Amino acid sequence: MPLRRARVLGTICRRALVSSIGTAPLLTHHARLMQLSRVRALQHIKLHNGGCSCLTTEALSPAKAEMLRIFEALEDAKDACSDTFVPEIGDDGVLWLNLGDKGWYSLQESNRQLLLFSPVTGPQYYEFDPENRWWKSPNDGHLMVELLVRELMHSTSVYINL
Repeated sequence: MPLRRARVLGTICRRALVSSIGTAPLLTHHARLMQLSRVRALQHIKLHNGGCSCLTTEALSPAKAEMLRIFEALEDAKDACSDTFVPEIGDDGVLWLNLGDKGWYSLQESNRQLLLFSPVTGPQYYEFDPENRWWKSPNDGHLMVELLVRELMHSTSVYINL
């Protein structure tokens, strides 16, 4: 697992770390490590697990897993954008996308829903549909990913592969 993904996972699930073998002492050990600087802690985790991190997306809630998936897609697409395009995850677990003078996007978990703030459409809530494994608006049924891809393609001319 790349160090960037491990850093993101550590930020998103700081209190919900789960090891691939699931032992409680290891869980406590990782919780203590996350209190150290992120870089040192993740280097330590990587070294003590044979070079691979024990953080897994299977251990995340659907909301946090989706936020991680979107973050990775944004990171992959940022080199294709000539304007300001800076995705980041804050210490509070909120995913931010800075588009410079075009505005900011944010995505956060709120009561088992995802809340997307868009400079184009404003705030929108999405609920997880476990049967189809997608996030849709309870108001009109549109999919969050479709809205996000469409808006970002329109404002940045970059296709986000979600």
